[in-house]
Amino acid sequence: MFDKKEALHLLATILILSIVFGWNDGQPTFIANTWILNFLKIIFIVSIAVLAHELSHKLTARKFDANSTYHLLTIKHLIFKKELKKPLPLYSLIALFLALTSKGKLFFTGIGGNTITSTERQRTGRKYPLVSGYEQALILLSGPLANVFLVLLASVLEKSLSTEFPTFISVNLLLALWYMIPLPGFDGNGILFGSRFVYVFGLSFILSAFLLKFLSLPLTLGLSLLIAGISTLLYYWKD
Repeated sequence: MFDKKEALHLLATILILSIVFGWNDGQPTFIANTWILNFLKIIFIVSIAVLAHELSHKLTARKFDANSTYHLLTIKHLIFKKELKKPLPLYSLIALFLALTSKGKLFFTGIGGNTITSTERQRTGRKYPLVSGYEQALILLSGPLANVFLVLLASVLEKSLSTEFPTFISVNLLLALWYMIPLPGFDGNGILFGSRFVYVFGLSFILSAFLLKFLSLPLTLGLSLLIAGISTLLYYWKD
């Protein structure tokens, strides 16, 4: 499902985000064995969050006879400078810089993006030969929604097992929220410019689901859908 280049970028993403979330293990003093064990746990959690996010893009794209290709976000030009000899992974460097300088208290997770492509051959029989903005928005929204599902699932398990999964919830929450910001290369940017309706509805649903995750799963989903619908209607009514 992932080609060699994508797999390498995904591995780099998992490693970088594991450093971001695992730099501070919460212990008052550094103990090598404790830090390593915590880091391995973080790698496992980050792997689930990142792979769920990207597999959702892949599977949703397939439904629209399109392709979603993952890549680390880079820049090719500095301000007022000529093109760089090699693309600079600026977003990854920002994530690491914030984590290290804040001693693991600031988390920036927006270090990768997806390119949505299609060919006329794949979409034979569809009304449009290329992916529409609306379809692109749905493909990109599926990633953050996958992380929302994992957060809600963890919340249900917390209640049934009488235990807590704070790190798992934090990683998925931050991954979804950062990528919903409409910055160049982020899911949110493609969603917003693909379909404002999908963006407003999706963002409202995600925020509502996170805020109401302490309720039962059916109630959380129902109220989140209701709030998202009302928010979208108000947005277009004012517009």
